[in-house]
Amino acid sequence: MDVGFAYARIASALGIPDGTFRLPDAILEAQVENLIEVADLLRDFELVKDKQARRRCLSYVNNTAERLDRRSSV
Repeated sequence: MDVGFAYARIASALGIPDGTFRLPDAILEAQVENLIEVADLLRDFELVKDKQARRRCLSYVNNTAERLDRRSSV
């Protein structure tokens, strides 16, 4: 994956200038992919205008994160 393209995509999803991110030479492709997923999640969440739906979404993400965190600490 082209790292410059990944940062441009993240910047676009967040509505910020492309030059905001400066890539350290050591960044791993997995980190870039993770940032893209986070940006996608933020962009999509912003489209949800109903407050109850937003709360359900946050609750789902929080519950999933807690469940996975408990599994990894066992």
